[in-house]
Amino acid sequence: MFRPQLIVNFGNGLLLPGAISGAVSVRAQAAGTAAGIVGFTQMALGAAIAQYAGTLLAESPTAVPMATLMVALVAALGISFGLLVRRA
Repeated sequence: MFRPQLIVNFGNGLLLPGAISGAVSVRAQAAGTAAGIVGFTQMALGAAIAQYAGTLLAESPTAVPMATLMVALVAALGISFGLLVRRA
């Protein structure tokens, strides 16, 4: 269990600073607002997903609902990335 979490945390350490600096650098006058919105969004989504995952796992004897939730979140990430990234 330690290695998968190590990989996830390593990926977060590589990606999150660039994502936050990208959000903050769009308009220099609103850098504080952008940082606040990014932080709020991260915390709110994390809390909502953790609550939903706990609800899913409370009634299940296996981890299949958690795996399904993870796959759904990865699919949502891929779709949002495809829609939001500018094409060159």
